[in-house]
Amino acid sequence: MRKAAYHIIEGKGAIYYGIGVAVTHIVDSIEHDHRSILTVSAHLDQIEGVDDVTLSLPHIVGGEGIMKRLPIELDPIEHEALAHSARTIKSVIEELRA
Repeated sequence: MRKAAYHIIEGKGAIYYGIGVAVTHIVDSIEHDHRSILTVSAHLDQIEGVDDVTLSLPHIVGGEGIMKRLPIELDPIEHEALAHSARTIKSVIEELRA
């Protein structure tokens, strides 16, 4: 699914079909307890030193919804990029709450 948008644009000329395909895949994984590995957004108590933020990371998704977050191996540059993303999202959340 990583490059699905490009294939959808190629075939349909738009990516809004991709959103429907992605949601359908998530719902199917939950409904039929596929225990699929999907990159989905979930609340995290802590990630890369940032508390209380929601990010999209690989999870096992099945009949219970998000069942487990999968560990990912990152190099130092990727760790910093993830931390930067988490800090950015956290700051936007705090601005919206203010």
